[in-house]
Amino acid sequence: MSRILAKLLDQGLLQRTPDPEDRRRKQLTLTPSGKTRLGTLDSLARENLQQLLKPLPPDQQDELISAMQRIRQLLEFDKQRAVLIRPLKLGDLGTIINRHAVLYADEYGWDQSFERTVLEVLSAFASHYDKQLEQGWVAEVGGQFAGSIFAVKEDDTTARLRALLVEPRFRGMLIGRQLIEQCVDFCRQSGYRKITLWTCSDLTQARKLYGKTGFSCTRAWQEKLFGTELTSECWDMDL
Repeated sequence: MSRILAKLLDQGLLQRTPDPEDRRRKQLTLTPSGKTRLGTLDSLARENLQQLLKPLPPDQQDELISAMQRIRQLLEFDKQRAVLIRPLKLGDLGTIINRHAVLYADEYGWDQSFERTVLEVLSAFASHYDKQLEQGWVAEVGGQFAGSIFAVKEDDTTARLRALLVEPRFRGMLIGRQLIEQCVDFCRQSGYRKITLWTCSDLTQARKLYGKTGFSCTRAWQEKLFGTELTSECWDMDL
C-alpha cells in the first residue's frame, strides 16, 4: 500500500496535507489531475459494463440488477434493521398466501389444504373489505417482506386476528409483537370490544406472543386439520 501511495503522489494524482485536528496525521486527497484520471477510469468502467450487459435482453438485465441488489442488502443487513409496519398494497396478498403455504409446510409439515384455507380467508377479506372495520398490515425490513397480520370483522363487537406471520430470518426483532400491537390498536380505535383468534399448540412462539400481548386461551379441542392431528385453541382478548 505504501508503494502504491508513493507512486500516486509522484505522479501528482494525490496530495498529502496535515490533518487540521491532529498535526501528527496526514490527509490524502485527489489533485485536479487525480480527479480527471478518476473520471476517465469511471467512464471506461461504465463502457466496459455496458458492453458486458449488452448481449442480455432487458428482462435478464433486470434480473441481474435485482440479484445484485439482493446481495448488497444481505451484506448490509445490520444497516437496514429498521422495521416498517405498513398497510397492504398491490401484490401483498399473493406474497402472504405463498409464504404461509411454504413456511408452514417446511416448519410443521402442513399440507396444501392450509394454503387453500389462507387463500379462502384472504379472498373473503379482499371481496368484502370494509376499511373502517378491517385492515391488513405488512412488516418490512430493508424493503424485504418480513411478516403480516390482519384484523377482520367477526361480528359487530368482535374482531378476528388472522394470518400472523414472521419470516424466519427476521425473527428476534420483535416484529410479531409490533404486528399484534398494531392490530390491537386498530381494533380499539374501530370500536371493537373483543379480539379472538385461532391457533394451535404446535405454534409455540405465536402462543407466547399472544400471552405477552394480553390474549388468553379460552378453549382447546382435538381435530385433524391440514394433514395432521392438532390441538386447536381459541384465544381471546377483551378491549
